[in-house]
Amino acid sequence: MRRIGITQRVEIAASHGERRDCLDQRWGRLLAARGFVPVPLCNGVEDVARYVDELALHGVILSGGNDIASLDEATSAAPERDRFERALLLAGSACRLPILGVCRGAQLLALFHGGQIGPVTDHLARRHAVNRVPGALGEGASAAGRVVSRWPERFEVNSYHSFTIAAAGPGSRLVPLALADDGSVEAVGHVDLPQLGVLWRPEREAPAERDALDPLDLLCIFAEPSRQRPALRGGSGGGWRGIRAFDPSEPIEPGGGYLHERGDRREPIGRGERG
Repeated sequence: MRRIGITQRVEIAASHGERRDCLDQRWGRLLAARGFVPVPLCNGVEDVARYVDELALHGVILSGGNDIASLDEATSAAPERDRFERALLLAGSACRLPILGVCRGAQLLALFHGGQIGPVTDHLARRHAVNRVPGALGEGASAAGRVVSRWPERFEVNSYHSFTIAAAGPGSRLVPLALADDGSVEAVGHVDLPQLGVLWRPEREAPAERDALDPLDLLCIFAEPSRQRPALRGGSGGGWRGIRAFDPSEPIEPGGGYLHERGDRREPIGRGERG
């Protein structure tokens, strides 16, 4: 069966002196119903490339919850989660692992690929309409494009976010796939890698609404049990060379998604060369 890693929010249990990783139980039921084995991921792991390899994951979900610590307006930040998920994106992108970003996860995906995040009003604890961007990513030419091509032209989603994807940075490989009526971005996809981000919460949708525009289709289509992933840590499997060491003290900022460093030149993820 296909093992899908899913990241967890950080909650503080002050009475016990603990910072706890936790996950909405609806995620487990949803993933099991789609034929996946849910694998909750621990924010405290530092050797993330080895972690992903040893778990033999077929895909990853960056779940919601917690504000990204580098945002000035952040109120529920968890820097250790930011660092872990950034390293997870580095490792997953290196082997083209399907990655779905949900709410905060979509925001982190945008920052990782050079985009910007900004505050948005009237998107917290409500439902609103969303419009698919016609022809985005060729609607079939990329992994995210194939998924989005199945969505209706206009649909309604839940909304639990105070931040949105404000703009793509220079050279960003992410493309807006769906917009709210106020013009804010509700979904983004990578032009090459199997990566999709949505601002709504599929685990909180009723089955009828979720089935009509299920972002988990990214994992159903591309997280194949038989797919061969290149090794991240060398060896006979080849894999990607030049993965930059993970620095736990490094903050998450726009344009952090660089994998290869060759002299004075850095190559963005999705354009590297396999060795």
